[in-house]
Amino acid sequence: MTDIEVQPTPPRAKRRLEAPKEPGWLSLAGSAFRTPAGFIAVLVIAVQAIWRGGLVAGGFFTQDDYLMLDRAANEAMDLDHLAASHSGEFSPLGNLIVWATTQAAGIDWGAVTLVVVGLQTAVAVLTWVVLTQILEDRWVRIPLLAVACFTPLTLGTTLLWALATTHLPAVLLLLLGTSALLAHLQADWRPGVRVAAACLVLVMFCSDRALLLPAVSLIAVAAMLRPANLGVRARLVQAVALYGRLWLILLVALVARILLSVNREGSGFGWPSTFSDARYIFEQYFRQGVSGLVGGPWSGEMSSSVLVPSANWPLAVAGLVCILLAVPVVRCLKDPVVAVSAIGLFGYFVLGAGVLLVTQEGLNAMGMVSRFVADVVPAVVLCLALALRRSTVPHEIGHWVRKAPAGIAVGLAIVYLVSAAVTTRAVTPVLQNTDDRDFVEQIRTGLEVDPRIVLLDGPVPEGVMSTWFGNEAKVSTVVGLLPEQPTFDLPSEQLRMVDGTGLLREIQLGTAVSAEAAEDPSCGWPVTSKGLTVPMQGNVAAGDHVMSIGYLTNADTYAQIQAGDTSLRIPIRTGLNTIFVPVKSAFDEVQLTLETMDQTLCVGSITVGVPEPAPLTGG
Repeated sequence: MTDIEVQPTPPRAKRRLEAPKEPGWLSLAGSAFRTPAGFIAVLVIAVQAIWRGGLVAGGFFTQDDYLMLDRAANEAMDLDHLAASHSGEFSPLGNLIVWATTQAAGIDWGAVTLVVVGLQTAVAVLTWVVLTQILEDRWVRIPLLAVACFTPLTLGTTLLWALATTHLPAVLLLLLGTSALLAHLQADWRPGVRVAAACLVLVMFCSDRALLLPAVSLIAVAAMLRPANLGVRARLVQAVALYGRLWLILLVALVARILLSVNREGSGFGWPSTFSDARYIFEQYFRQGVSGLVGGPWSGEMSSSVLVPSANWPLAVAGLVCILLAVPVVRCLKDPVVAVSAIGLFGYFVLGAGVLLVTQEGLNAMGMVSRFVADVVPAVVLCLALALRRSTVPHEIGHWVRKAPAGIAVGLAIVYLVSAAVTTRAVTPVLQNTDDRDFVEQIRTGLEVDPRIVLLDGPVPEGVMSTWFGNEAKVSTVVGLLPEQPTFDLPSEQLRMVDGTGLLREIQLGTAVSAEAAEDPSCGWPVTSKGLTVPMQGNVAAGDHVMSIGYLTNADTYAQIQAGDTSLRIPIRTGLNTIFVPVKSAFDEVQLTLETMDQTLCVGSITVGVPEPAPLTGG
């Protein structure tokens, strides 16, 4: 019998107990879409991207856009560039986005469309994530998302490039900061506070109207605190204490932001000149806000970028709808969560109008009402979502809601979409700036037909760039970045004026002053390398004039011309030609010097006058 030695089994190494990993923000955000409601949200966001994207693609640059494009193309990115006025506001982030887009693509509306659609899609995605953090799996999130995506209040701040670069980044950063803060509050996501601090500070550097947006995050924290029966005052105090360092950072940033705005040139900080101005601004703020939040006002006449109803019924209908929708919130105001949310909603709406009055003056404030109302949308949607966490509907209605919550939510979203579509159809044609596109395309066509053309710089139609921009409202500002690389105000035989439609027109001279008659009828005024002075028949006043020089020579060369303070080098071509020279200074004689030795330039005529577009010829 063989003995078998059994070795003892070696002990197994004990596994180290690993602490469970805390969920990251991306996993929390991703889970918001892994439900039936999340699938519907994806459809809503896709509809917005396609619909609004198509509207943006059909638009074009206008007004402030050209000034910012010109600045972005010709100036380095530095602190002065960041602090420059951005469509009448202080927006370093907006200036940075315009500069980066222009550096990458020039004057290309396709690139603008990609940036705008990308930003608005990111805003829609984050809106759903935050709504899910607040309302969890409730279907009421769907109509709230529809309001955020389709409200006509944000059409102007989406279709207009200068406004899109301030509104969309501000809302994006607000939502990201609020989501990060809620992730820290609910799931103890450690980087949440740091991310929120960075995002909410940047919000204030998007525009003047975004100064109050970070307050929405404070309301969100106060409303989300547990236990649910915690009082209103206790909620606000605990919200401040819980993230005291964050609110202190935001307060310091707000003070610094205000000081930067007040001290910059042309800050616009002030107050309407009369009480009637202030009343008008408040009235328009609430009219536009109430009607736009329910998809109105549906019909009317366009005034600037705002649809103004021709009757009072749209406002009455919108007000009634708002009252009906507010019933679940009002009947539950005794609940501390609902009360805090209502305070935030009402307070932000009112204080937003106050910020408008303080940061803009007179006509500027009146013209910027629609911008400020657009920034109310995310605050209203989030505060309403916070209130709905604890709101209840009357029993009779609640019975039907509980039977088919998904169907009712989707139905409300579709009704809102139709309501917003009616208003959008009325507003969009004005906001797409087709006159700007036609003006620029007409100029491009003319330059493509004859690349030798030099453009005479001058004013542009009021609808393209307003005279409020002063001397910067000119052709070179509007089309200077075209890929055809137009040149301006240089001596040329193909000097052309741009008329009000963008058509390139030949030049004729009005109020003309001609040179004295030459003594030599065979050559006129013979110009050589020794130079010649040609006297004018009268004095030419300083101003925007064009000099027409008719000449004959036998070889290509260059000539120096001196007319008052204007000194230029002009090209001379063989044969009989006429060259047009823009001049601005006063003079009563013209000095001409040929650069080539042993050659004579026979100048037959010199005429100076105010440039006017020559009549169009048929054919």
